[in-house]
Amino acid sequence: MKKGKQNLITVQLTYEDFRTLMHDAVKTMNNEACSNPDKIRSMDPTALEKYTLGILRELAHRYNLDEKAIQLNKRQAFPDIVAGEAYGVEVKQTKEDRWSSTGSSIVESTRSKGIDRIYLLFGKMGGNPKFKCRPYEECMEDIAVTHSPRYRINMELEPGQTIFDKMKIPYEELRKKEDIIEPVRVYYKKRAQEKSTKEMPWWIGSPTEDTATNINLRLWSAVSPKEANDLLAQVFILFPEVLGSEFIQAALWLCTRHSILCHNVRDQFSAGGQYSFVNGNPQPEKIPHILGTFVNLSAQIKSHLYNPSEAFSEEIKIFHSVLLEGGHTSEERMDIYLKEVKEIVENKLTGEKDKAATLAEQIQGWFKSESVIS
Repeated sequence: MKKGKQNLITVQLTYEDFRTLMHDAVKTMNNEACSNPDKIRSMDPTALEKYTLGILRELAHRYNLDEKAIQLNKRQAFPDIVAGEAYGVEVKQTKEDRWSSTGSSIVESTRSKGIDRIYLLFGKMGGNPKFKCRPYEECMEDIAVTHSPRYRINMELEPGQTIFDKMKIPYEELRKKEDIIEPVRVYYKKRAQEKSTKEMPWWIGSPTEDTATNINLRLWSAVSPKEANDLLAQVFILFPEVLGSEFIQAALWLCTRHSILCHNVRDQFSAGGQYSFVNGNPQPEKIPHILGTFVNLSAQIKSHLYNPSEAFSEEIKIFHSVLLEGGHTSEERMDIYLKEVKEIVENKLTGEKDKAATLAEQIQGWFKSESVIS
């Protein structure tokens, strides 16, 4: 039995009561939006939070809840309002006449302890002001970026269309992960690969400090020769398609993972003409420059493949996962890689099958012996 304000008994708020409280609040707020739209439109985010708090407190007695149990959270904390011991309300608004906007950080590092369920209360201030509320996880459509990854809100999202549905991971499971960025990064990179788009998410941080993206962008010309060779060796492993003159993913990787702008990435592999010598010995056929570069970097490539750092293992997992599947030994990993290289080289010289096969065999031999191509 509900108690009046005079005989209020504070009880543990159930989720069903919290849900009903939220919808009652939205109904009350929409009534005022109809009768006094200018007042609603004039509210900035802080004013809207306080207004929402006031409405929730007015209605608290219906649920045997002391109004003092509903409070504004600490500044910058998530969510904006706490209700009882386990529930919260995140308040968002847009000045536009639409039901979408950028939401809160996906990391939720400022989430208050003990808050298990959150409702999103959204104010559409453009056009005729109106409010809607939904469970927080039901209106996160995608992930967008300002200064950090943030959810993108859509209050009219159909069931089964949340970012969590797309990632195939429940919100409650994702938010509790120690490294929430990792599954998000894997999802967006996999999505780009499946769509064969010329894109790569630049904003997602690294799983380890070793590969943290530099805050400053650099031109390739500012990279030291030693670092350049190491990066090219990594590119050959992650994106062996460069041997077939496909450089888009390599260029995106240099930018997104190392903050390096290289507008002429092809030249870093193939500029300078063809090679004519192997270990100082003249060759009957010219060797394409990119294949010579590949052989000349064989020591660095082997080092990264045989003994990949934790950071580079993560890169392989994302960009060239076949090398790590099935628990391969380092030798098996090398065999898989060189088989791929052989196929790419053979396909590179279409129409010259015999010549291509011979060159592919030579490249493998020179690579294994770490020959010097000049």
